[in-house]
Parts: sequence; structure tokens; C-alpha cells
Amino acid sequence: MKEEFSRLRALLSQPTQDQTWARTLSQLLKHAHKLDEDTFCGVWLPYTEQHAKDLMRPLRLFVQSLQELEEWHVLCPFAELFLDLKGQALGNEGCQELADEPLLLHLRGLILDKNKISILGVRALAASSYLSNVRVLRLSRNQLGGSSCEDLVTSPHLSGVEELELGGNQVGLVGCRWIGRTTQMTQLKVLGLSHNKISDASCKALVESKNLSHLEVLDLRHNELTDRGCRSIAASYHLGRLRELMLAYNDIGPEGFKSVLLSRQLPEAVRLHFLSSVSRQRLLEESKERGLPDSDEFHDEETLVRRLWEDELQDKRENQ
Repeated sequence: MKEEFSRLRALLSQPTQDQTWARTLSQLLKHAHKLDEDTFCGVWLPYTEQHAKDLMRPLRLFVQSLQELEEWHVLCPFAELFLDLKGQALGNEGCQELADEPLLLHLRGLILDKNKISILGVRALAASSYLSNVRVLRLSRNQLGGSSCEDLVTSPHLSGVEELELGGNQVGLVGCRWIGRTTQMTQLKVLGLSHNKISDASCKALVESKNLSHLEVLDLRHNELTDRGCRSIAASYHLGRLRELMLAYNDIGPEGFKSVLLSRQLPEAVRLHFLSSVSRQRLLEESKERGLPDSDEFHDEETLVRRLWEDELQDKRENQ
């Protein structure tokens, strides 16, 4: 257990505490508990609880069953518990049984990706008061469709959800309109809608909604967006808190690319993130077209954005 405890100390002192870090720590704690329960309860838990107060984010533990959930709620009451049931083929019936489980009250996150869930399963989840403490809900690669979004975003039991992942669910225009209209799920910080046949109109319904003004991450990869969708994003007054914007694998041309980079409404950090996620070659071609020097000085992404921005401002001044 000495080697494992050294790993624990190293993990708890790491400056980077992302999702991979959380899963690694979770696996280490479960492994140590299995090796020596007495040492774990007498040494590991007190040490972890003491240092958990100084972590950059709350300690997350990922469990794979209701039995594990019950066990770790007792062992680690100071941790945020995530129930990961992805790929279990629960279907609607299994989803309905899960929704009736009081143990779900202990959850901060529920992961149900790839479980053959459709609208009936979603309705069961949305009607469950046991999910009132959930902050992360992941339902990617199911069979939800746009209509299921109504049940999700109008549920009073899911009003605390901050991260909603719905990738690969045929959400489309109907789903985007419901998400945009929500008056319950207004604390969303992360919204994942990749692989959902989202059009420019769907995008507009989202980004023009003041109810989504807390968004920090918006994932619209692998959809049907064009330059028009980019212009809607660039003109939105409700994305002031956005940090990450993912638009790869859409039908976006130079004008759409440019509208996001030069937006006055989007935070600069978002535009820089967007820049890092698209083709560097496209940026270099764009800067060359506008007469900017092609030298090492301008191969830095932030510098390139600033020069494009400054050049745009100069064009506007000259045309006034």
C-alpha cells in the first residue's frame, strides 16, 4: 500500500485536475479499498478528506453500479458521486427502473451514453425527484429525438443540471428550440450537441436565447452549420461567459470563420479557442489574403487574431 499511497499524495498535489485526473484518483481509491479495507478507512480516507478541501474542484468518484454507489456514499460522503452506466443497453424499461431508485439522490452526475434510450426513458428520468441533485447528465448516442428535449429541459427535478451532453440523438431544430426556451435548466454551463443534424436555424434558436446566458462550453461539431450559423453565434449577446466553442466538421467557409474571429460580442478567449480548433493553414491563407506578413512573428495564434482584428478595425475606419 506504500506505493499506492505515494500515488495518492502525488495526485492530490497535482495542479491539473481534469476529468482524467478525477477518474485516475477514483480508480486508485477503489483499488486501495479492495487491497486493505482497514488501512483505507483508517488512513486513506482521513488523509483524502483533509486534502480534498484544498483541491481546485470537488473530489469526484465514478461508480459503475447502484451497489457501488451505496457503498461509496457511506465511505466517501465528502465526494461527488458519478454513476457511469454507459453502454449497458438499459433501454426504456431499465431507465424507468433506475429513475425509481432513491439512491440517485446521492448523485452529482449520471452517465447514460449509448443505452438505447428513447422518449419514454427520458420521461421517466425527467419525472424522477431522485435526480434533483444531479449537475451532470450525459445521454449521448441514444435515440432521443427532438421531442425528448422538451421533457428534459422543462423538468423541475433537473433544473440544477449544469452539464448536458446529448451528442448523436437527432435533436435537430425541434430539440434546439426546446433547449432555447427552457425556463428550468437555466444554469447550463456545458452543452454538447455534436452529431445532431443541427442547421443554421437550429443554431440561431440556441444562441439567441437569454436563458442560456451561463454557457461556458458549446459543442456543435459534426452538424450542418454554414456561414449563416456562424454569423448568428458571432452576433449573439447571450454568450458572454463562453470559454470554448467547438464547430469542427461543419460546412463553414471563410466568411463564417471570419465572423467568429472578429465578433465584438464573443469573449476574446472564445475566439482564441475557436482559432486553435480550426485549420491553421486556413488562418495563414486568410492572413496572407489580407496582406499580413508571413513570418515567424505571425505564426503565433494569438498574434494572428489580434492582427486580423486590428486590420478589420482599420478597414472600417477607412470606409467611414
